[in-house]
Amino acid sequence: MDYIETSTIELKEQYSDTFLKTVCAFANQDGGKIIFGVTDDGKLVGIKDLNIVYPKIERKIFDSITPMPYFDMEIDHKLLIIKVFVEAGDDKPYFYKNKVYIRRNTSTIEADLVTKKKLIMESKGIHFENQTIKSNNLTFKTLNTYLKKSIGIKSATNDFLKTAGLLTSDEKFNNAALLFSDQNDFSGIDTVKYNEHTERFTYRKNFSYCSVLEQVKKATEVFEDICSYEIIEGLNRVKHYSVPIKAFREALINAVIHRDWEIRSNVKITFFDDRVEILSPGTLPKDISENEFLNCFVSVPRNYIICSLFRRLGFIERMGYGISMIKRAYREESVKPKFEFLDNFVNVILPVVNENYKLSTDMEKILDLLKRSTPLSSSEIAGLVTMSKTKVVSLCGSMLKMGLINKSGNGRGTKYYIER
Repeated sequence: MDYIETSTIELKEQYSDTFLKTVCAFANQDGGKIIFGVTDDGKLVGIKDLNIVYPKIERKIFDSITPMPYFDMEIDHKLLIIKVFVEAGDDKPYFYKNKVYIRRNTSTIEADLVTKKKLIMESKGIHFENQTIKSNNLTFKTLNTYLKKSIGIKSATNDFLKTAGLLTSDEKFNNAALLFSDQNDFSGIDTVKYNEHTERFTYRKNFSYCSVLEQVKKATEVFEDICSYEIIEGLNRVKHYSVPIKAFREALINAVIHRDWEIRSNVKITFFDDRVEILSPGTLPKDISENEFLNCFVSVPRNYIICSLFRRLGFIERMGYGISMIKRAYREESVKPKFEFLDNFVNVILPVVNENYKLSTDMEKILDLLKRSTPLSSSEIAGLVTMSKTKVVSLCGSMLKMGLINKSGNGRGTKYYIER
């Protein structure tokens, strides 16, 4: 039999009191199994004096963990091992020496204050969204705008707010209501643009202290400004995006509606030359694995009220299809999106779809000229490629956003060039 440590299996070569931290962690999360007599790398070595160690383990759990967790034990005289089965507890948090422990992959670590609070709320059956707030003076101007536009409702009446889960039966607002209100003071969205050549941030904007709907709108506008460019096709200007806009929208909405609001950290959107990264606070919900998440096998919304209202307002086409839509947006591209699962964050990486972009013939003319020239003004470029100055300014503006060319100076002193 192969023995491998996982988030729910701990291997112990011999007895030591450190196993009590893991008992505490298993009780605080999804339960687990501790096997004594097996090394960390899975080698079976057995335990001497099984009949002495067995009652010692049992006594130590009774004396050291509070409140008392549910556990069972099994002794294997043939293999000389002891198994301790710990159930997920109902009275979280569980303490060992006045400290709370949790599992992080194959490690047992001390829980931070946010995790302790979540464990307490979980044991009481209270979810973040449903926690009532003291203020009863919330306004919903932004929400009203979207209600009228999306479903024809003029304003968020108390009846609507109750139906949407934002107002309790005894007329008290909850955290979900605060998020959608104009008085929202939870964490917001940071947007930054980073130049990897100069190692500097060339743009930074934070959207906070407004409805979560307004934050999403403003972040999308930043994306439009940074990642869109125009190509003149015939007589028309056609807008293109260096990153598929459908992928960005889905990733942004996912980052907001599925984030862990107990973590006081902003969603962070970073625009690089070759990618956009969207970092969302919180790990995956405990009932879903990375494989299930990436392959869209199951949908487990962390924030059901928030998800439901976003769907009613038209931000979500179908619940549980966000990841597949992000992947679909890159179906015809050589580059693909990536998903990183960190200790306290999920990071979505959306690569630029084409290094060379879809350049018009006129753009290629300007690029060819700048590749073999010193910095040139728009007037100089216009004369050399036989093009109007207005058109040159427009095309150079698009290529600047695409990161294909650079500029120096301002106004009449503006010159365009390609870094060598």
